[in-house]
Amino acid sequence: MRRIASLVFLMVLMVGTHLIAAPHSYLPIEATQPDGSKINIYASGDEFHNWLHDENNYTIVKNESGAYVYAIQERGSLVPSDLLVGRDSPNLRSITPGLNLSQEEIKAKYDRYAEMRDYSRSRAPHTGDLNNIVIFIKFSDSPEFSTSFSYYDQIFNSPTGNSMKRYFKAASYNQLTVNSTYYPVPTGDVVTSYTDIYPRSYFQPYSASNTNGYSNNTERTEREHTLLKRAVDGVSSQIPTTLNIDGDNDGYVDNVCFIIQGQPDGWAELLWPHKWTLYTVDARINGKRVSEFNFQLETSLGSSGASVLSHEMFHSLGAPDLYRYQDRTITPVGRWDLMAANLNPPQHMSAWMKYKYGRWIDNIPLIITSGTYTLSPVASSSSNNIFLINSWIENEYYALEYRKSDGTYDGNLPGAGLLVYRLNPSIYGNAEGPPDELYIYRPGGTNSTDGNLYQAFFSQESGRTEISERTTLSGFLSNGSPGGLDLYDVGFADDTITFKVKISDIQLTYPLGGEVWQSGTDQVITWKSKPTEATVEIECSSDGGQSWHLIATNVSNTGSYTWHNVASMNNSANVYIRVSLTGTNQSDSNRSPFTVSGSGLNVPNDLKATASNGYVTLNWLAPFGSTPNAYRIYRNGSLLTTVTGLTYTDYAIVNGTAYSYYVIAAYGGGDSGPSNTAQAIPNTTVIAEAILGSGINSTSNTDASPINVYWRSRHGQSVYTKAELNAAGVTGPVSITQIGLNITGLAVRSMPNFVIRMGHTTAPNVSFWISTGLTQVWSSASYQPTATGWNMYTLSTPFEWNGVDNIVVDTAFNLVSSWNSSGTVQYTSMPNGYRFVYNDNTDQTNVFSGGNTSNYRPNLKLKYQYNEPDHLFPGVDYPVDSIPGVTFCSDQELTAVEGIDETTPAIAALQNLNPATSHIAGYTGMGSNVTLTFNISTVGDWYLVGYWGGSWHQATPYPLTVSSGSGTITLSGIDFTAKGDVYVVLSPDNNPTLPVELSHFSATLTAENYVQLTWTSQTESNLLGYNVYRNDASDLSSALKVSGLIEGTNTSIAQTYIYVDEELQQDGTYYYWLQNVDMDGTVGFHGPASVDFSTGGGPGAPPIPLVTRLENAYPNPFNPDTTIRYQLKDPAQVRIDIYNLKGQIVRSFSQSHDAPGYYRLNWDGCDGSGRALSSGVYLYKMSAGSYQAAKKLVLKK
Repeated sequence: MRRIASLVFLMVLMVGTHLIAAPHSYLPIEATQPDGSKINIYASGDEFHNWLHDENNYTIVKNESGAYVYAIQERGSLVPSDLLVGRDSPNLRSITPGLNLSQEEIKAKYDRYAEMRDYSRSRAPHTGDLNNIVIFIKFSDSPEFSTSFSYYDQIFNSPTGNSMKRYFKAASYNQLTVNSTYYPVPTGDVVTSYTDIYPRSYFQPYSASNTNGYSNNTERTEREHTLLKRAVDGVSSQIPTTLNIDGDNDGYVDNVCFIIQGQPDGWAELLWPHKWTLYTVDARINGKRVSEFNFQLETSLGSSGASVLSHEMFHSLGAPDLYRYQDRTITPVGRWDLMAANLNPPQHMSAWMKYKYGRWIDNIPLIITSGTYTLSPVASSSSNNIFLINSWIENEYYALEYRKSDGTYDGNLPGAGLLVYRLNPSIYGNAEGPPDELYIYRPGGTNSTDGNLYQAFFSQESGRTEISERTTLSGFLSNGSPGGLDLYDVGFADDTITFKVKISDIQLTYPLGGEVWQSGTDQVITWKSKPTEATVEIECSSDGGQSWHLIATNVSNTGSYTWHNVASMNNSANVYIRVSLTGTNQSDSNRSPFTVSGSGLNVPNDLKATASNGYVTLNWLAPFGSTPNAYRIYRNGSLLTTVTGLTYTDYAIVNGTAYSYYVIAAYGGGDSGPSNTAQAIPNTTVIAEAILGSGINSTSNTDASPINVYWRSRHGQSVYTKAELNAAGVTGPVSITQIGLNITGLAVRSMPNFVIRMGHTTAPNVSFWISTGLTQVWSSASYQPTATGWNMYTLSTPFEWNGVDNIVVDTAFNLVSSWNSSGTVQYTSMPNGYRFVYNDNTDQTNVFSGGNTSNYRPNLKLKYQYNEPDHLFPGVDYPVDSIPGVTFCSDQELTAVEGIDETTPAIAALQNLNPATSHIAGYTGMGSNVTLTFNISTVGDWYLVGYWGGSWHQATPYPLTVSSGSGTITLSGIDFTAKGDVYVVLSPDNNPTLPVELSHFSATLTAENYVQLTWTSQTESNLLGYNVYRNDASDLSSALKVSGLIEGTNTSIAQTYIYVDEELQQDGTYYYWLQNVDMDGTVGFHGPASVDFSTGGGPGAPPIPLVTRLENAYPNPFNPDTTIRYQLKDPAQVRIDIYNLKGQIVRSFSQSHDAPGYYRLNWDGCDGSGRALSSGVYLYKMSAGSYQAAKKLVLKK
């Protein structure tokens, strides 16, 4: 059975409980079958997706003959059945109600109409008077309006009834008055309409039964816009010039509402209520251009009244939708906000929406101190109606507001009480969610489960009075991590509502109060906290908090601790537990007391055993509220010794043996039970750990990080310096056996072929890609973290840090199944902290070019071990195990460095090296003029080179030729103080070093009129990379470096490089030089290569076809100014708007161009008033006729 043609334009599945999220639900439609019979059906949906169904939600479509039939599903798509609506029952085919399109079809439709969803271009005043023009339209074959004019005047202008005017007076707290006037001017109570030249079918999609319809989106846009221009032209003479239709004086009509005779279509595109911009035609009223408009239909207004009018008008003021278009897993806001659902009369929008988009609330107070707070109802109070609270991650807040009816509005809400929102102010609405701008917490709700949105309000009457990390409903964040909200004791929903808030970076989650513990048992204490890398102290009070006793210190912040043998407290019913972040004033305890019953002798607390080389150190805390005479220490079940202090060092051990300890408190009346058991394995190899990075913030769901899947494939790297390692207590050389990331939000997609690579580097950060010397140390065919906190990766091969260089950690994964806004880590902010490249179509694992950098360097945990080094004593001959007949000696004491091999970056640059036949070693020492002498008795040519001070040095002689007997070859002047370790390579019959040799260097023009430099190296060795220099004269001394360092490949085979210069702005001849930079700092130049450049493509060159296109701004990031470039295929009026992340226009430029060509303008980083803007991300958007495009800018100060 063939699919019906109109279905290619259809989209989002909106059925069941989600129907309420659309502006229209069960809108009555009177349809006519081909045989003339009338049927009553329904339409539901919004301007981007709507569909037909019957009263039981069975989906209805048209077949090729134009008949309304029930839809069935075949291979994931909707197709018409042979069941005629009005004649047959869908039960005859066991059809499932609520059928709709596939997610792919849905997404395609929403993508097609993305331009309609940009509501941020508000051209209407937000305060004062807004004069809304209403124009009535009917098609050439349509009857006159059947609805009386008085009905329209009532829903638009009534000062006392259910009208848009009254609604916005209330919603804006009397700051905005929306007045509507009607054209053509009505005759009495009869609507007079503009009659168009085309019939209704002209504005419906093409199908077998409607060959007069439009065939694509371009035709749809053209037909709608020209229809509205004709209507404007037809009535504009009736609109008085004294009527102020441009309240904000921007040259545009504030708003026009077109009302079309008749009813909406089902599966409609054009003939459905919507808001849009008239950007393809120039329609004017009294000299002012019509831009923003609302499109309504007669019958839909009859059922929705002021509700949909108010919804669309708030769009005209810049507000986005708060219902999701595609991902309908949950309903973030629902009927609590006008922009998520349309109740009649319309409900208020949230206080946040009034603040950000309505501009009717001046500021929002932020709660930063624990205490009791009061809110007034949103519907009746213009102040004290909203609070914000910081969450435990950046960019997400809690917004609190009180919803209660004012007698006219909000009476149709599910209840009255305190609403708690999760707010991300950097997101524009909920349409593309998740993540969402606003989400309302509700019982049973999670990020993937809808819960009961009708019971979202908190109040004494509802019995819902608390939301915290202790309660089943918590303030979870968009990445699923705890957010730290602690709100409780919500009061009655009266004239105001009160509540309490505690601000803390840690929350105790057990005990809560009211429990009964038995002394001598083990009890688990739990908590949640913001900084997971900190340690925790745990205290107990048996007197209601008057005095506190430590029961554990330096507890790993895992969220739980087992109190072994809970202390006796004389049956106290006034017990509290307090957890604190070590070294801070952040703490929390149970709000009500609990009981500890029973009696006994209290045991020592928190025994810890720390293993070292040859000994074990024990530490413990004194028993709760007790002072014993002594402590008996048991090792492996036998008494070891008795002490009076709280620490003991056990030297009577054997390395590599496991030991188990516990401690007993000795009192005058007897001994207590045992403490907790602590185990240790002393060893010559001591396992230790360190954390690199002290930041406590988390990346967002869309920020680049090693596990973020906002893009389907990502490759990134960070550098951790020797200074950081040393400050964390790590001094090399060491073997790193595990590394870990502190994951704050789980990635919801599995990452295929996830790899971790590590290497040594001298680079202090990742301002450039580090592509050489990387070794894969961990991999997974499919990796998806399952828990937040430190995720540790055991390296397949330990990484041997040399103790001198910095460390680069490189991660990558192949294409995930589909992108998702998830996967966050804890980071420390530092310049060029994380370099990354991403793509939705190709694997980025081995891409080491381009991309971006961010300051969000992931925190890294290391587990490492110190290995016993090999000492070399002066004057002692040591054999070279890998090569028979070779010994060597040093004139000073040295230490061999483990892990030096052909992958070590400096050695990897020796592309002519044969590791299988060579001796490779590394050493540390103290001298600045050390000599290494090799004695060789094996026949051959021997090449000995040493690396120190950042460059390679040849031995004397070079090479050593041994034909009989033996010979010596010496490396002299080795300087261990110059730059750390020394590397030594001895190779037989093979010179490991090769020079840089270019065979080609040229400059040519590309089709885009950029200059492309191409060069080919035949061999490279000891090469750091290349720089490109440019001048408009053949003078190298005054040339300007125009590139960053282009890393070399250090290979003995030919390599071709390409660099494109996009920044030329003036005609002329340009000269380019190529500088090669060696690892020892030596530089050389090649060139020049010249090219004749013209903005038109150059003399004699074929003309370069111009296209209308927005180009990349340069520089970007920038400070203080940047140049925005664009090209035009045809003459045009160009507008460039600069937006902040709130979607607000901060600067606009208007340019009129009479000819095609290349153009540019300069932005100085200031707003329209000349005030310097703060650092951050901005969007610059170009509009030229029907062309629109936007790109991102970063202002860095």
